[in-house]
Amino acid sequence: WGGWIPDFQYRYLPQMFTQQQIDKFESVYGTVARNAPVIILSSRMAQEDFRHFFPEAASRSTVMSFISYLEPSWFAFNPEEIQKKYDLPDRFFLVSNQFWKHKDHGTLVEALGVLKERGVRPVVVCTGSVDEHAGEYFKKIIARISELGLNENVRILGLIPRVDQIQLMRRSLAVIQPSLFEGWSTVVEDARSLGKPILLSDFPVHLEQNPPFGHFFERGNSEQLASLMEKTFDMLKPGPDHDQETHAQEENEERLVKYGRRFLAIV
Repeated sequence: WGGWIPDFQYRYLPQMFTQQQIDKFESVYGTVARNAPVIILSSRMAQEDFRHFFPEAASRSTVMSFISYLEPSWFAFNPEEIQKKYDLPDRFFLVSNQFWKHKDHGTLVEALGVLKERGVRPVVVCTGSVDEHAGEYFKKIIARISELGLNENVRILGLIPRVDQIQLMRRSLAVIQPSLFEGWSTVVEDARSLGKPILLSDFPVHLEQNPPFGHFFERGNSEQLASLMEKTFDMLKPGPDHDQETHAQEENEERLVKYGRRFLAIV
């Protein structure tokens, strides 16, 4: 058997966790480090962290970064129909993250406030669950949206079917991933598998993923994000871009094969 550890976020951002949650992570990860014949990490950053926190188990660690798989049948859908289903405009950015603190929707909202002052009013569509982890954080985000007069610019759809999320991603101008911490970002992998532009924070794992159509901004820097959004809002067109999608699908198939071989090599 093998163990899997996604990341050590609780060590970097302890203020975002309760002591009970931290103790649970320490217990589970410690058990894996002591007992697993092999320990899988999703990124080189996570492996370096593991080697630092559990040096006695460093030799049993290895990296296997997951790849997004999109059902071929999903490409038969018309993204414009899903756009209309949710009553969205033709031009919008998409954020597909749970409403947890480390996903940093706050920087996005502040960036929209900066753009409003510049006379630029893009729409940002947010998908993702709002559960017990969100709590006061979600309330603060909603209050700030209202305070800045951005209610028409932020559309919060909550948790929607996966196929709908993919169609909105295909239709969007670009994906935005402002997260402060990731083990390996599914959103980045999804955007890559669709050939979509993505505006993402310069977190080390995002840099490690390095998607082909990625545009980086400094973590937590709303001014930089605003400038990127303004530039791409003028430059990009609603999707899908079928040529980019076809190329991305071909690349995705190759990467999936390599991923499978990596798994077998570890086994």
